[in-house]
Formats: sequence, C-alpha cells, structure tokens
Amino acid sequence: MQTPRRSTLPAPNSVRFAVLLFACVVLYAPSWMPLPGLWFDADSRYTHGWLLAFAVGGLLFASLRSAAGLPPRRQLRVSLLLIVPLSLAWLLAFLSGLTAGAQVLALFVLSTAAFAVLPFAAALRSASLLLVLLTAVPIWDHAGPYLQQLTRDVVAVLIGLTGIPGEIDGYFVQLPAGVFEIAEGCNGLQILIAALSLGGLTAWLSERGVRGRLAIVLSFAVAGLVANWLRVYVVILAGYLTDMQHYLVRQEHYTLGWSLFAVFAAILVFTFRPSRDALQSADRPAGRAALPFAAVLAAGCGPVLLALLAVVSKPEFAELPPPGGDWLAEPTASLDGSYSLRQTVALRSVTTGRTASLFVERHALTAALSPRERLIQQAGFSYGRVLERHPQFDLLQVVDVTGRQGIVLLAYRSRAGVAGTYRNVQLRCGISKLLLADTPCASVMLSADCSTSCADAIADTTELYARYSEHTG
Repeated sequence: MQTPRRSTLPAPNSVRFAVLLFACVVLYAPSWMPLPGLWFDADSRYTHGWLLAFAVGGLLFASLRSAAGLPPRRQLRVSLLLIVPLSLAWLLAFLSGLTAGAQVLALFVLSTAAFAVLPFAAALRSASLLLVLLTAVPIWDHAGPYLQQLTRDVVAVLIGLTGIPGEIDGYFVQLPAGVFEIAEGCNGLQILIAALSLGGLTAWLSERGVRGRLAIVLSFAVAGLVANWLRVYVVILAGYLTDMQHYLVRQEHYTLGWSLFAVFAAILVFTFRPSRDALQSADRPAGRAALPFAAVLAAGCGPVLLALLAVVSKPEFAELPPPGGDWLAEPTASLDGSYSLRQTVALRSVTTGRTASLFVERHALTAALSPRERLIQQAGFSYGRVLERHPQFDLLQVVDVTGRQGIVLLAYRSRAGVAGTYRNVQLRCGISKLLLADTPCASVMLSADCSTSCADAIADTTELYARYSEHTG
C-alpha cells in the first residue's frame, strides 16, 4: 500500500499568521526603523540583529508549514483583548520618546497576535520564538555597570584564590609590574547578549518543557559570563607572569573571550541538540477559524491613532526671545524637521555687554527630548557637572576641550509650561499628546561663558529663563 505524500504547501492558518505578521511589521514600522542602523553599526552591541531576524523568520516558516488546527473562540477573544492595551501602551511609549520600550511592546504585540490565528501550542511556540528578538533590541545597556561590578568582584576572588599579588582599588588592579583597569568594555555584555540569543534559539528547538528550556537559556548565559570572567583573569595572569609583556596585554585580548565562549557554546549546543522532528507540530483542528482582519484591527489601533495625531500635529515656536529688559536678540540658526523645530538665538545685554545663547527644541509628535549630554555639546562644551538643582531647571558648570568654562541652564517643559526632569517630562508629554493631541514638550537651554565671572553667568541665565517662562506660560 502506497503512503500518501505529505503536502509541502503551507497550512491555511500559517498563511493567515504570515499575513498578520506582515501587517504588524508595516503598522509598527516607526519602531523598527531605528533597528537597521543599530544592527549595521560596527561599534554596536547588537550587530547580530540581522542574522537573528533571518534565523527567527526561517524557523517560523519551517515550523508553521506543517502546523494544523485553528484557535478556539475563547482564545481568540482573550488575545484580541490583550492586543489592544499592548498597542495603546506602545503608542504611549512612542509618544514619550521611549524608543526601546516601544520596540519591546511592538514585539509583545506580534507575539500576542499569534494566539489570534494559531492553536495554542503553535501560537506559544511562535510567540516564544519572536521574543528571542528581544536580544536584538537595545534594552540591555543598563546592565553594563552591574556586569562590570560583578566582573571585578569575581576576578578579585580568582586573584585571591590563585595567589596573584594584586591590589584592587575600585576598577583598577595594581600588580608589581603595572596596572590593569577593568573598564566598561570588560563587562562582557556583548558576549552575554550573544549567549542569550543562541540559548533562546537552542531552547526553542529543544523538546523540553518550560523549565528545561529556561535552564538551557540560563546555561548559555552562565557560559557567556564565565567566558568573560576567564578572559579578564587570564589577561591579568599573563601580565603578572610576563611583567606586562604578553601578547594579550600589549596587543589584543578581545577575541579571547569570544573564543572561550565559542568552546562553551559548542558543548552546550551538542548537549541540547534538537531532534529531527523538532520543527513539526502536533496540533489538531479545533474550534472556529480566526480571520486575520480582527487581529489586524486590534493591533492597528495604536499605529492608527499615531497617524491621526501626526495629521493634527503642528510644531510652533513661541516668539523668541521674550521682549523686555536690556537684552537684544538675534536669531543665529534654525532647523525645521517633519515634527520638530530647533532654534538658536544669540543674546547680548546693552547695559553690561555680556552675552548668552538660547536654544529651544520643540517637538510636535513625540517627546524625543535631547538628553543632557547632547544639549551640552549643542552649546559647544564637552563636559558638565550639576551646580544647583531647582524644581524648574538645572544649573551646570561646563568646560570645553580648550578649558573654556561656562554655565548652562537646562529645562524640560511639557504642556502649559510645566517643567521637570528629563524622564518625567518625557512621560508627561507622551500622555498629554495621547489625550489632548497638543504640542507636547520642548528642551530649553541657556548658556553663557564664565569669561568675566561665573556668578554673573548664573545670574544672566537665571534671569533670561525667568523671562522666557513668563513669556511662554
């Protein structure tokens, strides 16, 4: 008796999921657009993003090609009820200028949408695979300082156990022949991100349960951390044994950590290697067919509202600078963007002859405020430290590469002139934009040189900001 040949055509529900996936990628394009530049940046920790995206796409197609079955009504309703608040949360994060947060929420929308067109088992596998892409989203940088501290502590223990005569002061290791610094680049974050990516794919291909797959991911993460710890320790050991003359000390030791991790990863991949039928699905038909347009409508509520807000958004400047007093103003530069306006104004006091500069950056669509470091560079300085913190603004003493000193006043203003800290104003502006559809916020910076007196510069910038606030409300 001849066995019927299995069809190589994709199952209907997998086609619906592919359509839904494509629609979500298009709808949430504002969040995806920054990622290619990040993935192509040679200095980025996320250069694996393109490879991971192709791997996830290929595995999704291979697993869904044989999937069968349809989601029951209850699962469809629950998934739609979850997609809508996730989409609105994405909109709030996007309007608040929280780029990485919006990207994470967009991935959660994609993962949740799988439950609207696929049976539970297939949807769970698809969602877990999509979430592996979180390792290609720039949310891991905040872990750098903690990993750096952990690396220092572990290396200190290893030095003590092996009897190396080294003294640790902060992140510096003092040896008889020289000094090592456990710098930010020694924290092992990039190896850890790669380990989580590879561990996530390996765990997804395995046939273990949830605990077993989590154990696989944890094993890869530990392997990445250990590889970096050994790298730092071996370099210090080589410096001690060769009086700082070893190749790893004088030339390069970056590839040592990756080589160690490659060995550990090969062992783990062989240990947890998948079986031949790992990509096969055992789902059976159940329930009513779920049409993709319902999930597309639910997922599209946030992007559609964003498009409507973009239509009504009109970035406008108040008259700059405010009239009155003995200050004369002359606009020196302006830049108009799609939804943002930037203007620089030179100010000069008729009475004292002192000068200052006013920079205002207003955004009409998102709260994409410029952080402190970028504003300081905009004023022509390279470094700043906070002198005074006020409820409405911060005063900083700044210097440039030539040693020139100055005073910078920074303020972030939201609707109705309410000012606050960078993050608080970002969130407040996003909520204001979402609920009221008004121009959300502005970055305001006043700068003055300390050529005569820093006290005079502080008095001038404070006076000018008071005039600006009074004029703009």
